[in-house]
Amino acid sequence: MNINLQGLDHIVLLCADPLVMERFYVDVLGCSVARRTVSLLQLRAGTALIDLKPATPLPVESRLDHFCLQYQPMSESALLAHLDAHKVPRGEFESRFGAQGQGLSLYIQDPEGNRIELKPSSGA
Repeated sequence: MNINLQGLDHIVLLCADPLVMERFYVDVLGCSVARRTVSLLQLRAGTALIDLKPATPLPVESRLDHFCLQYQPMSESALLAHLDAHKVPRGEFESRFGAQGQGLSLYIQDPEGNRIELKPSSGA
C-alpha cells in the first residue's frame, strides 16, 4: 500500500519573537491569521498553515534547510520591488524543480533567518 500524499498541510517554526514573525508572514507574504492559541499562532498560506510557536531559547541547530511557498503568478520585477520595499534578504531568480515542475524561484529569509523558496504556481 502507498500513501497518496496531496500536499503540505503545515509547517511549525520555532520563534524567538513571534510578533515580528507574524508581521512578516502577514504583512510581507500575505498570510492571514487562521487561529491563535496561548502557545501557537496558525497562519493560512493558501491551502497550508504556517504555525509560529514561541521557543526560548531557540534550539542551537535546526534540521530545516528551507520550505517552499507558492504564490500567484506576478511579474518578477513586481515581486522583487515588494521584497525590497520590505528590506527582505533575497537571492536571485533561478530555475529549480518543484512539485509542479521546473520553473523560476528565489530564496528569501524571514526575520529569524529561516530560508523560504518562493515559486509561482504553474500558471506562470
